[in-house]
Parts: sequence; structure tokens; C-alpha cells
Amino acid sequence: DIFRPQTDAPVPVIMTHGPYGKGVRYQDHYKLMWDWLIEQHPDRLQRFLKGWFQSVAYMKAHPDIGVKVVSDSFKIDPVAVAKAYEVEMKMLSDDGTFDVAGMDVIRHSLVELHILDTLPERKDLYTDRFVPVKW
Repeated sequence: DIFRPQTDAPVPVIMTHGPYGKGVRYQDHYKLMWDWLIEQHPDRLQRFLKGWFQSVAYMKAHPDIGVKVVSDSFKIDPVAVAKAYEVEMKMLSDDGTFDVAGMDVIRHSLVELHILDTLPERKDLYTDRFVPVKW
């Protein structure tokens, strides 16, 4: 998704994207990184998650502040930021729980897009050990 103000003038854009770099295969590093963190530092992960979801709750409850921070920080038109902000906030979980049906779409797309050769098991993609996050 790309969000721009409605103008012909050259302006910065807001673009949503995922955690993967272009050309980086999911199976090459992403899960290994999280497995290591879960095994070595579960307490740090729990603290991070509590802070993250407290921040999400605050930003959902105060969109005017979130839009202003983004708009001021990146020097982007607040109208465009507000449109993107609304879309982005809806995508954020309130407690980290996974939408199983949504995760199944992702699992199948990994095969359909030829990122993986076989359908991965849910347990190989994510853990629900730390969710729902309570703070």
C-alpha cells in the first residue's frame, strides 16, 4: 500500500511493508532468529511484548498524537498520514493472538508463491507461548 496526499506536487509517500527484505527467503533466517530469542531470553521477549502492546493500545486510543508524531517526524502531509494510520492501526493486534484463518492463508501462500516447496506446519511458523499478552 502506498499513501500520498491528493496533489500533483512532489511529496514523500507512506508505504506499508512487511519484515522481509527483497530477495530474502523466509526460511533462511527469520524463524531461526526468533527461536534463539525464545530459548535464550524468554523474559526479554515477554517484557518487549508487554511494552509493544501497551504502545499499540496508546496509539489506537490517541490517533491524533500518532498522526502528528509521524507527520512531524517525516515531514509528510497529515491528511495522508491519517489515512495510512487508520489502515495500519486496524492491522495491529491488541494482544498478539494470531488469527488462525489468516495464518493459514499465509502458510498456503508460501507454497503458492514458491517461497517454500511444502506447506509448513503452524508450529514451524509461530508460537502462541507468549500470547495473549496481558499488561
